[in-house]
Amino acid sequence: MALVTLGGSASRGDKCSFAAVVGHLEDADSEVRQVAIWAAGKLSQLGCQSCITLSSASLQDPDAGVRQMAAWALGQTAFRGDSSAISAIMASCSDMDEQVRQAAAWALGKIARRGDAEAIKILRSNAGDVDHGVRRAALWSLGKVATGGDEAVVAALRACLADADEEARQLAERALRKVSSRRGTCRLG
Repeated sequence: MALVTLGGSASRGDKCSFAAVVGHLEDADSEVRQVAIWAAGKLSQLGCQSCITLSSASLQDPDAGVRQMAAWALGQTAFRGDSSAISAIMASCSDMDEQVRQAAAWALGKIARRGDAEAIKILRSNAGDVDHGVRRAALWSLGKVATGGDEAVVAALRACLADADEEARQLAERALRKVSSRRGTCRLG
């Protein structure tokens, strides 16, 4: 597929390639839209407002694969603290599709500022998701966003130390260490 080749071979910031990709975001075929938003994220430089706007709009696509790639693209292109991108991603953290929730939780860890109370609340909720991929992404992101001294976060992370999924337990332990070190303590038990 030409879009995959374009997204994989053109350099970041290539405006001609980006323009060629954008035209495919309205395609009737959801697979074409999915690859187009992926390629837009690959081609865009950090802070590219066009890609952020297109990705935010694509979070409303009826196809879950397109929404998943849109969340990924926002995580790749939005600056940390970009309030419009963060708002769009937060809404996707409760998407009915687990892969969209996973991508959104990961993206939130990439773009939310440390200490963002609303992002932390959403990630704490996602740390208890039924899907292990969503829990993993939320736990990784909590390690990036949570600050020391937040007892609700510490309690959520401690609860995840007993998760049935080994990788989730490891991510919870890492996040707990990061959050605890920001407070000056490091107790896991």
